Amino acid sequence: MKGEYKTKSRNLIIEYLKENSDMRFTAGDIVSALAKGNESINRSTIYRNLERLCNEGKLVKYKESDINATCYQYSEGHDSCKQHIHAQCSVCGKIFHLNNDIFKTADRKLRIEYGIDIDYGKTVLIGLCRDCKKATSKDKKACVDEYGISSFVFEEKRPFNRESFNKFVEAYPETLIRSKGYIWFSDDWDHVQLFEQAGRNASVTEVSNWVSSWPEEELAPVINDFPDLKDDWDVTYGDRCNQVVFIGKGYEKADIVKSLYSCIEDAV
Repeated sequence: MKGEYKTKSRNLIIEYLKENSDMRFTAGDIVSALAKGNESINRSTIYRNLERLCNEGKLVKYKESDINATCYQYSEGHDSCKQHIHAQCSVCGKIFHLNNDIFKTADRKLRIEYGIDIDYGKTVLIGLCRDCKKATSKDKKACVDEYGISSFVFEEKRPFNRESFNKFVEAYPETLIRSKGYIWFSDDWDHVQLFEQAGRNASVTEVSNWVSSWPEEELAPVINDFPDLKDDWDVTYGDRCNQVVFIGKGYEKADIVKSLYSCIEDAV
């Protein structure tokens, strides 16, 4: 089961990369995009896969100082990404591969007057693309489709009480069609649990370890290499969190959220 999960996780990540090959993204972008598509991958799994893909030469990794985050760009099919300058639209985020010849004069001037050699592969020009200039408004997608089916995401750092959560699942609302996401229990601080529900069928499967459960000698380098991991890092719980997407029709969100919070436990 774990092997199947790892393969599926990698395939989902690669699919996202290919669909967004002209974009620059963070690990958080992948988490958000998959959640919207009713898929969930734990952040630690995403970081491991991104690192492997970088080592395989399929990704280029950058550290963006302005947002204090590590960004990635899919480079398969663009073998020269590390040798040329890129431009990025500040609105849509699209990446453009530029010809270095355009910058020969500026390159020479920087070298002569300031002693600076341009690192082409890590240089990104920020601006507004042609399409975004023309756009006067942005379409907003509604959370409810034409059949009345809607979704929402429940997020909470504190853990579920295992017994209380099991009782919630036993009396699962019939208005919920499908649910999926990552959870953790107060009696297990080490493992990420994958919760899945479809109709009357529900399961909880141990899939990986939380990054904050790693030994200190392994954790420190990861925190240093992926500073954006700190964005969602809690002083008490680290990267542990419950994040579940619920899809249904005719449900009362407030009632479901109230039931979920009744299962939450202060673990300290």
